[in-house]
Amino acid sequence: MTVDVNMPALPGEETRQEATTDARRNMPALLSLGLLAAGLAIWWISFRTVDPADLTDYGLIATLPAGYWAAVGALALGFTISLGGRTVRGAIPYLHLLGLVVVLHVTPELAYGTLRYSWAWKHIGIIDYIQRHGTVDPVAPFLPAYHNWPGFFYFFAIVANRLGLSPLDLASYARFSPAVLNALYVLALIPVYRRLTDDPRRVAAAIWLFLVGNWIGQDYFSPQGISLLFYLLIMGLCLAGFAGGQGTGKPHANRATQLLASARTLLQGAASFPPQQHGLLANVAGGLLVLILILMTTATHQLTPLAIILMLAALVVMGRVSPYVLMFAFAAELLWLLYFAAPFVVFNIAEELSTFGEGLGAVEKKMAVVLAVSEGRAWGVIIGRALTLGVLAFAMLGGFRRWRLGYRDGLAAAILFSALPLMANRYGGEIHFRVYLFALPMLALFAAAAFFPTVGRGAGRISLAAFGITAVLGVIGFLFANNGKDREYTFTRDEVDAAAWLYGQAPPNSLLIEGARNYPSQFMNYENFAYLPISEENRNVRNALIAAPEQTLSRWLSDEKWKAGYIIITRSQKALTDAEGVMPPASLDGIEIRLMNSAQFEVVYSSPNTKIFMLHAAASHMGPWSAVKPLPEDPAAAPAPPPQ
Repeated sequence: MTVDVNMPALPGEETRQEATTDARRNMPALLSLGLLAAGLAIWWISFRTVDPADLTDYGLIATLPAGYWAAVGALALGFTISLGGRTVRGAIPYLHLLGLVVVLHVTPELAYGTLRYSWAWKHIGIIDYIQRHGTVDPVAPFLPAYHNWPGFFYFFAIVANRLGLSPLDLASYARFSPAVLNALYVLALIPVYRRLTDDPRRVAAAIWLFLVGNWIGQDYFSPQGISLLFYLLIMGLCLAGFAGGQGTGKPHANRATQLLASARTLLQGAASFPPQQHGLLANVAGGLLVLILILMTTATHQLTPLAIILMLAALVVMGRVSPYVLMFAFAAELLWLLYFAAPFVVFNIAEELSTFGEGLGAVEKKMAVVLAVSEGRAWGVIIGRALTLGVLAFAMLGGFRRWRLGYRDGLAAAILFSALPLMANRYGGEIHFRVYLFALPMLALFAAAAFFPTVGRGAGRISLAAFGITAVLGVIGFLFANNGKDREYTFTRDEVDAAAWLYGQAPPNSLLIEGARNYPSQFMNYENFAYLPISEENRNVRNALIAAPEQTLSRWLSDEKWKAGYIIITRSQKALTDAEGVMPPASLDGIEIRLMNSAQFEVVYSSPNTKIFMLHAAASHMGPWSAVKPLPEDPAAAPAPPPQ
C-alpha cells in the first residue's frame, strides 16, 4: 500500500499539530516559571534555619543551608532559560529578578530580625531628633552633614509622626530597606536600558549583573540609597527625551555644531536611539518630574547631586539633555551649598580644598590590608575585589564585542565615565566605592553584552551556559562581599534593648565610652551625649587601656564636666575590633573582665551580649533605675519578630 505524503490532514489533525507546536513553544516559559516557584518555595523553607549566633567572620555565607543554594540554582537556571532564543517576551525574566532581590536581601532581614549597620541606627537618631524638635540643627556638633542635607530625614520624620512610630518601631520597618530599594532599582533600570539597547535579553541580564555587582552596602536605610534611585530615575527620564536635547539628527546652524553632531553620530554608531517624541502635556509633566527629582536629591545627599550634574553634562554633550536642565541642577546645588548648607560648608571648606585631588591617595589608605584582618574577613575583601574586577572585565569584553560588530555605544559610555571626576574628592576615603556605584548601571549593561552582544547573537547554548554560571558565581561573590561583615553589622535584640535602655536613662550631658562605634548607637536623644570610642583612640592610649583599663577609664568618667558617665561594651563591638585587627584579639573581652572584677566599677546593665558600666560611687547616686535589669517587655518598643 502506498501512502500519499501530500494527502490533506484528517479533520482535527491540524488543530492537534498547532496545539503541539504551541505547547513546545511555551515549554521554556512554563519551565522557567516552575523553577522560579520552586526556588522561592525552597528558599522560604530553608532560610529560617539561619541562626545569627552561627555567624563567623565569613559572614552570612557560613550559615546558609544547602536548600538556600538549591534555591539560588533554581532561580539562575530559570532566569537563564527565560533568556533562551533570540528574543524575550513577557515579564518572566523580571519576575526572576525580583525573586533574586528576595533571596539576596530579604534573607538577612528576616533571619536577623533587627536593623543592620550602625549608621542606619544613626539615621533613625536624626529622624528622632526632628520628631522631638520639629527641625534640624545646621550647627550640630555631632553628625552635622545630616542636619545640612535633611531631605531624607524630614520625609521619614513626617511618616513616623503620621503613623505614631517610635525610633524602635521605625527601625523594625527600616530593616527591609535593601529589599525595597533593590526592587525599585530593578524597575528604574528597565526604561534606562531599553533606551540604550533593543535586545531584551541584554536588558534583563544587565539587571541581574547590577544586582550581584551592587555589593558595597549603600542600599540600606540611608540618603545614599534613596539618592541612587533618584539618579536612575533622572537618567531614565533624560534618555526618554523628557529633559529636552536635540538628539543626533537635527540640523544645526553653524559648522561647530555640525561637527559636534557628526561626532555624536559617530560615537553612537549603529546603536543610536533618538529621543522619543511626546505630547505637550507629557513633556511638561516629565520635565517637571526631572526638576523635582534634582531638587529632592540636592536636599538629600552631598555627593549624588554632583554625580547627577556630571551625568547631565555628558548627556548635554551627547545632545540628549537641554543645557538649561544642567544649569538648573548646577544652580540648585550652588544655592544649597551657599545658603541651606552654609554652616557646614563654612566649617569644612578649608579642609575640603586642602585635600582636593587626594582621592586616589585616600583610596589606598582606606583599602583593607588583607594580612591585618581575620581570615574570614580577608576572604571577604579578596572576593569583593574579585567581583568588582570581574564586572569591569566583562564590561570591557562586552564593549569590545560590540565595537567589533560596529556598535559604538557612545551614549552609554558617556554616562559610564561621567562620574570619574569625582575621584578628585577623597570623600572620607570611600570615593572609589561611590564612583563604582554610579558607574555600575552602565558597567552592567556592557558586561551583559559579553554574553548577548546583539539581538542576533548569543542565543546558543554556550552563551546561555556561560551566563548561567556567571550568574551563580555573581551571587556567591555578592554574599561574600556584601554580607561578609554581618557578624558585626548585625545586632542582637539584647544589644538593641541595652542601647535603648542607656539612651533612655542617661541624663543629658553624659559621657558614653564605647568599645567601638559599631553597635545600635545614637538612635534616641543622641544630641544629649558625648561619645568616646576606645577603638578610635591612638595606639598608645589603646595599649594603656588594654593593659590597665581601670585607671584611664575612671579618670575619663570622673571629669566634673559630665553629668554622668557610662562604658558600653557589646558583642558587635568585639566582632568589629577582632575581625578588622583594630585592636589585638579579645581586647574588649579583656577590658570587660577587668571592669567586672574591679571595685571601682559597677555593672548597671547586663545581658548576654552587652555590659554597661559606671563608676561605683556614681552608680550608687543615680537612683534605683541603675540596678541590673533588662529593658521592660513592651511589644511597641522593640522590633517585631520575623514571620514564622
